[in-house]
Order: sequence, then structure tokens, then C-alpha cells
Amino acid sequence: MQLVAMAMRAVRRRRKKTQPWPMVVWGLVIANVVVACYYSKVTVIRRIMLDGVRKSERQRLDKVLNEITGIPALRVDPRAVEGAFLAQSRVAKADFRRNVFGGSLLRLEYRTPIAKLSGYNQTFIDSNGVIFWDPEGNSDVPKLKLAIPYQVTVGTIAGVIELTKLVKAIKLVPTKLNNISVSANSIEVEYVNGSGVLLNINDSIVVIGLLEQLDQKFDALAVKLASNPELIQVPYELNFMNYLNPSQRLLDRKKSKVKPETESTVIEETGADKPMSPESTNSQSETSDPVTNPDKQKEKTTEDS
Repeated sequence: MQLVAMAMRAVRRRRKKTQPWPMVVWGLVIANVVVACYYSKVTVIRRIMLDGVRKSERQRLDKVLNEITGIPALRVDPRAVEGAFLAQSRVAKADFRRNVFGGSLLRLEYRTPIAKLSGYNQTFIDSNGVIFWDPEGNSDVPKLKLAIPYQVTVGTIAGVIELTKLVKAIKLVPTKLNNISVSANSIEVEYVNGSGVLLNINDSIVVIGLLEQLDQKFDALAVKLASNPELIQVPYELNFMNYLNPSQRLLDRKKSKVKPETESTVIEETGADKPMSPESTNSQSETSDPVTNPDKQKEKTTEDS
């Protein structure tokens, strides 16, 4: 036992005398590599690959490239690069990645419009209910008219109407009414406070009413128009609030908007900013987004005050 105890004491003495030089050396090597990657010109960004980036982004892309080219990769903040593009409301997703070998990748995804806002230049709404501005947006979609009795900006409309249900109504137009002799971009979906939804097709008005039982209402409308296509060739009012027993009547040429008294909705005002005037974005440059540009909104607020 004494021999074992003596051996253990000898091992402890040797351990105390052993210095952790290997750990110190490796620690210095790792620290040196990190510092080199962070500051060395060897790791500067020299090229950028593009995925899904439109040619119209060239001006903004050149500005970003000028800011990051020649900067060591680890010193470039990916969130800052992505933010330069996400500031445009038409961009849904942005992903920027870089490596220490001088390469980088920028990937953009754009919003897909399901409707174009009537009275606003190149302003759309997507399937998530996001309202955005896109100078290259596809105009071959239904129109959306928002008849709201109080003033809101395009960016805050989403907070004052039943946007989820309204989006569903818009998406049903090309899917349920694809067999009628009218293109989708000739149909205007109108949201009227106190009435719900109307469809303006040629000179006819289709009263859908509140945003409930939409599938049944659009199915009944599709059947009706399939058997009576002349109903949208001359001014008619078709009322599908009660889709089981729809009604119709011939309108005067100078039609007025229908506001049924049998249905009503209550919308609480959540705020009133200065609205964008119709077609106010006609003079907007490609790089100026009237939906998300805070400077433009600030200028409007200053003028109002």
C-alpha cells in the first residue's frame, strides 16, 4: 500500500510540473487565424453571385457592391446588405452569404401580386395581404378598390379591414370565374364599408356582400354566368348575398354603387395618416418605394402640419 501511495504522489508531482504549452500555442494560432480573416486583404470580397435578382436592381446592387467590395468578408454584415433590398416593399425575402475566399451570394425573392389597387400606380397586394409597390408588377390580375370612408395610408390599410377574408375573395376571382368571357384584370373587386364586397364586371355589378361563405357565393355566381353570359354584357345588378336565391335587375346606364341595407360591417378606425393620392407614384423613380419609404412619408407629414 505504501508503494502505491508513493507512486500516486510521484504522478501528482509530475502533473504539477507539466506546463499547458500545447493549449497555449493552439489558442494563439486560432486567435491569429480569426484576426487574419477579419482584417487581411486576402479575405476581401471580390465577386458576388446573384440568384433571382432583377436587372432593374442594378442601381441598388452597384451601390451595395461599392460598399462591400474590398472589405474582408467577416467585417461585412449580411443583415445590412439584406436590409438594403428588404427596404423595398416588393422584396419578400433577401439572403446574403459570404465566405473567406472572397466569394458571396445574394438571393432575392419578390412578392407575387394577386390584385392591383385601383387608383394607385403599380401598387399591389399579395396572398399574405401585404400591400407593396412594384414598377415591374404583373398587371394581369384582378383590380382591388378600397372604398374606406376615412383616411389611411396604403401601408396601414391592412390594419382596418378584414384582409384575410378579402384576400380569399380576390383569389377566388380567377379560380372560380375562369370560364367567363372576361379576363381577370377586367374584374374589379370593390370593398365597400357597410356592404362588404362588390364585383364590377364590365357595366354590371355583382353584390357578394359580407366576407362569409365565399366559396358558395362564387360557385353560385359561376353557375349563373355559365348559363346566362349576357348578364355581364349589359348593365345588371346581381345580388348573391343569399346565394341560394340570388336576385337580378337591369340597371340604368349611369349606375350607382350598391350598398345593401340588409348587411353591415363595423370597422373601427385605427389611425388616420395622410393618404397617398391616386396615381401619386407616377413620378416615382424605380428606386423610390412609396409604400415603405419613411422619408417620403415624413415629408408628407411635415407638409400637413
